[in-house]
Amino acid sequence: MFKISQKVLGLSLRSRSNSFRFCKLPSSHATTALKNYAANSCANYSSFSEPDQSSTYLVFDRKIKKLQKDRAARNVDTSRQVDYLKDEVANRIVDRLLDIKRRFTTVVEVGSGCGHIAKAIDSDIADKLIMCENSGMSP
Repeated sequence: MFKISQKVLGLSLRSRSNSFRFCKLPSSHATTALKNYAANSCANYSSFSEPDQSSTYLVFDRKIKKLQKDRAARNVDTSRQVDYLKDEVANRIVDRLLDIKRRFTTVVEVGSGCGHIAKAIDSDIADKLIMCENSGMSP
């Protein structure tokens, strides 16, 4: 018999033996739990940054995002496990481009990684495709 208690996003997961039970936490507990989760679980490569008193809230830290992309580029086999998601998003974006009844001179794929848009796009849609990636390790 073991006991686990995790509080993330307002839910408490308690385990006794093999049965799990979810219960709603008060909002103050949820906020504290989310902050603790972000601080403890995502500290190495997190996009979440605590703002200092004098600055505005930083949604994405470019340095951290670059480290995340570099890590994904180093671990190609691991990062390719989620390519099906990125390919699906790319297919949907290209499908939306097809709904627009005009030809594009240039399409820019920002954060291209291994070129998900390039795999899905047809030469009938655009004259030129520019792929941008901030990780120097990408193929």
